[in-house]
Amino acid sequence: MELNTNKVYIDVDRVIQAYNDKNPNEPKMTREKLAEILGVKTQVFSNWKSDRQKTPRFAKYMLILLELGDIPATEFIRERK
Repeated sequence: MELNTNKVYIDVDRVIQAYNDKNPNEPKMTREKLAEILGVKTQVFSNWKSDRQKTPRFAKYMLILLELGDIPATEFIRERK
């Protein structure tokens, strides 16, 4: 299996839309709120999409792991206690 991961980026707008769709009774997620949660500036999202700033390398690895395992990331990414 070969997965083309040469040009990957994290599309936070899709994450925001999915969150808002799944949580219609909660306050809307925005780029500003997401940036605050992640501890980054909102500009980083546009930079990832336009390739002005490299997407974190782990994104490529995540694509491969998600395809290989064919399971949600929440099934294999764990928080240390």
